[in-house]
Amino acid sequence: METVVHASQIKAARAMLDWSRKDLARLTGLGHTTIRRLESGEVSPRDATNSIIQQVIEHHGLEFIDGEGVRRRSDEVKAFKGRDGLDQFFDNIMHAIRKKKGGDIAIMIRSMDLLIEALRMTPDDNLKQFDALGAIANVKCLFSEVPKSSFIAPPAFEFRITHKENIGPASYFIYGDKYANALTEFGKLPQYVVFSIPATAQSHREHFSLLWDNALPLSSKR
Repeated sequence: METVVHASQIKAARAMLDWSRKDLARLTGLGHTTIRRLESGEVSPRDATNSIIQQVIEHHGLEFIDGEGVRRRSDEVKAFKGRDGLDQFFDNIMHAIRKKKGGDIAIMIRSMDLLIEALRMTPDDNLKQFDALGAIANVKCLFSEVPKSSFIAPPAFEFRITHKENIGPASYFIYGDKYANALTEFGKLPQYVVFSIPATAQSHREHFSLLWDNALPLSSKR
């Protein structure tokens, strides 16, 4: 159902999606000046303008609510925590890849050690998560730290090194039509927030591809 979009909602939605006014103008086909005037409350959106802004923002996983609010659609955002969360997150990846009948998994994470912590709970798991992922998909991993020793990975894994400023504190995974933040910290159970929003996954995949193309290959041993 179409609602009247308020200036505060537009600004809040941009902040949640990490968009600039230029980004919103490009996606809606509106002018940058128009976006600025709408957000300042200088003008109110006409019906057609209101509709296109609502459609674009909702396509990226948000919804407008009463009281001039905006939120992520709960059915498209899931959080996995604790020991059970690891298995649930891994199952989520496997299901998404099988549903798409293959494809790439893109992972951006600071180090190989953190990747191991993100995909298995104890050292005696024998990298079973790696083997399972590599059996159904090509996996591309971007690190900012060169491993201090040799490591083992399935042939389907590719590793590259990028500048540390390209990798923030939250690691992420892209698979199928999903994008997931992985909150990893040594000695603590990882937590995962999965966004089932195709447009979000696609935009992060495009950004990952740019970094991947400019990263240095890192060989692995099996």
